[in-house]
Amino acid sequence: MRQRGFILVTSLIFLVLMTLLGLSLFGSFNTNQTISGNFREKQRAEDAAQAAINYAEYWLDTQAMLLSPAPPPQGIACGTNSNPTPTTPVVCTQALPVPLPATVPWTTTTVPGAASYPAPAAAGTYSSSPMYYIQFLYQQTGGLLGALTCPCYFYKITAAANGGNSNAASIIQTVYIVGSGTGSRSGG
Repeated sequence: MRQRGFILVTSLIFLVLMTLLGLSLFGSFNTNQTISGNFREKQRAEDAAQAAINYAEYWLDTQAMLLSPAPPPQGIACGTNSNPTPTTPVVCTQALPVPLPATVPWTTTTVPGAASYPAPAAAGTYSSSPMYYIQFLYQQTGGLLGALTCPCYFYKITAAANGGNSNAASIIQTVYIVGSGTGSRSGG
């Protein structure tokens, strides 16, 4: 008679174990979904920042061609009275200050041809438009630099972008060279 309740107790123990295993798998699934979503938003932020870098490089190349034979833009002093978010590119002579004040002249862009950076209020979009900052570094007056015949102009481009939320942020920097001599017009 003692063994009649044994199967019931054993079944209840197995039921509790299976419930705990199911809850554990569900929690693991939710964690994996959160990690995947965060990774996707970080990748979107990196892609948007890279698009802003590419546009800034394109703009510098265009300026070099438009101004040729004059040199491309060599920067202005971007003080605290500068427009903090100009809509046309600005080349500054000073580096980005750390920490960043609110008056840094980032250039916001919609990256021509990319309709994926609308206003933040639109559903399923980026939380803000990508921005870039162009700093003139220096000029090499003569000689060869790879495929470029100098004079060559060196720029540091910093781009910042967010994914679908402001927590997924990416900042990318690159040095870009524009040559106004013979040979290739520019190089990254």
